[in-house]
Amino acid sequence: MGFYTQREIEDAVSNHEIVHLTSTFLITNRAWFEVTNNPENEEFKRYQLLTPWKNEPAFPDRRNAIKKATQFFVDYLPKAFVIAFAEMIYNSFRIYNIKKLQKKYRKAILLYDFLGQEQ
Repeated sequence: MGFYTQREIEDAVSNHEIVHLTSTFLITNRAWFEVTNNPENEEFKRYQLLTPWKNEPAFPDRRNAIKKATQFFVDYLPKAFVIAFAEMIYNSFRIYNIKKLQKKYRKAILLYDFLGQEQ
């Protein structure tokens, strides 16, 4: 059993008071940028009109060409493909970084193993 009951979770989802607007590789920018595909963009604009910042312009899109091209493919390729591809890249870099760290700390690891066997 979790910390919250199912009823408490459903109530929090349907009666939320705080919406955390974030971005991922599937969302171009946060809702306050000129160029965004954030699903909460319209809600953000609606609430912005109620604030002292209602006349503030949206932030300009300052992504470089590589990020814009990447986003184009993310937006137009099937989501399942994009997620699988991102997972493959993430795991490849993770393995590369682990091997790099192992090489860097090889002597320390060998010494630790050696000292551990003496006990």
